[in-house]
Amino acid sequence: MQPSRVTPTIVLSILITLLAGCTTTEYTLYLQDVNIKGPASQPPVHITGNNMEKKLRISPHISFDPGNNRTLAGQLDGHSPVDANGVYRVDTIINSNNTVSFRETAGANTMQFTGRNLHWTMPTSSFGVDVDYTLSNHWALSLGTTYSSVDGSGLWGYRAGLGLYSENPATAIRVDVGAQWQELLYTASTAIVKRQGELAAPNDEVGFFRDRGRSTTMDFYGAFTFNTKHEDWFTNIFLQVALSKQSLAKFKPAAPEPVFFPFPFPVTPTPLVVVHDQRAEFSSTFLVITPGIYFSVDPTVRVLVGVRINHQTQIEESGPDTMVLPFLQLDWML
Repeated sequence: MQPSRVTPTIVLSILITLLAGCTTTEYTLYLQDVNIKGPASQPPVHITGNNMEKKLRISPHISFDPGNNRTLAGQLDGHSPVDANGVYRVDTIINSNNTVSFRETAGANTMQFTGRNLHWTMPTSSFGVDVDYTLSNHWALSLGTTYSSVDGSGLWGYRAGLGLYSENPATAIRVDVGAQWQELLYTASTAIVKRQGELAAPNDEVGFFRDRGRSTTMDFYGAFTFNTKHEDWFTNIFLQVALSKQSLAKFKPAAPEPVFFPFPFPVTPTPLVVVHDQRAEFSSTFLVITPGIYFSVDPTVRVLVGVRINHQTQIEESGPDTMVLPFLQLDWML
């Protein structure tokens, strides 16, 4: 009697039989709340005047917030559904072994979240130094760094850019583009719902992540600057209009709260594990308008005084959406 052969058809039939009794486990990630601490990145201000005569300009500067309202609040996408009071409702279960687990409250979370789950705290002041070097009759290279402190934590920022300028005896214009890096502190809360199958059920398990850390993001800026350059005027004027994009935090949930995360989360999804990440990458775009005046102390030093008007354009339901920061800068021309 010959042994029976195992054909591909038989193997497929066995797999179908085994999988038929298995239920797909689905994990859905919701961003609940994010707290950010750090400055909004600011494009550099470069005055154009006789750039070919003094090719190197070193510019220390400071901006500060004279008010007490330094927290911008707004709405980020990816929050879980909530109840009629805007709260994500879960039931606390005390298990027989005295452990705690959580379940979604059946039928409670049926509304879309409409509140503010972003809170961004700005520093009271920010210091920096920019270096600008003339490459040719129309091109300049700039590098810079900034430092600020929030709740005792120092945060650094860096930028590098290229400027295209044109000047005549009375006025000058300049266009800058560049990349900027900014350190930020963040605390982010993520809720993870574990479901057996696609449909919500009263026994859906819930766990919570709370991640804290420091992130450094890279973004881009663009700026247009106009200035007068009358040597016989005591003061000249300048105006800069800029767009500055800033990613607020880049993180993946990695630090489960032991008390609030009662079930394991799969690191690598399998055919029977599906992960739905509802959280979107979030960033802010500022329209920055900086009007001001400048005057020369001597042929190698000038002083810039102005205000930075930062208008937030991307985060929904933001408030305050406009911040006004006084601005002071010295230019040493070598």
